[in-house]
Amino acid sequence: MTLIYAFANRWSTNVSARVLNEIANSFPSLSREGLGVGFDSKGISYQKIYGHPKTFFQTHIYGKIYDSIIGLGDFYGDFPKIRLETIAKNQYGYKPISTNSPFQTTLNTPPLSYNPNIVICKNMGNYNCNWIAYQTQLYLNSKDLDTIHLFFHLPKKL
Repeated sequence: MTLIYAFANRWSTNVSARVLNEIANSFPSLSREGLGVGFDSKGISYQKIYGHPKTFFQTHIYGKIYDSIIGLGDFYGDFPKIRLETIAKNQYGYKPISTNSPFQTTLNTPPLSYNPNIVICKNMGNYNCNWIAYQTQLYLNSKDLDTIHLFFHLPKKL
């Protein structure tokens, strides 16, 4: 099973939500009643996060076992390429996400081949994208799961 999630504004007009919709519409589903309803015929769950990701984490990640978890977020800079984030920090704003936890953790990213449209990065930021990636990897590490964990920051225009 695979979980693909994206941060979305309430209209789902931001880049990551639009990309999630495109991915979901590219594969045949058992149910076409919209995103967030079970898994499609290939065992993929497409989910959107609205606001702070804590409830999403508790509902869709905690206590679950996936083969892979793929996150999509919007990058708010002028960087023109997709950023594959490999490190998450124990920081949300100016506070730690989890006390007595490591300062940073490396995401379970498999070896990748070169792609000129993707840049490997180690700076997730310190807001919602970092929170969900850090909390997810902390959970995977605590359960000793080898789930593939990818997080992509998408540029404003693809």
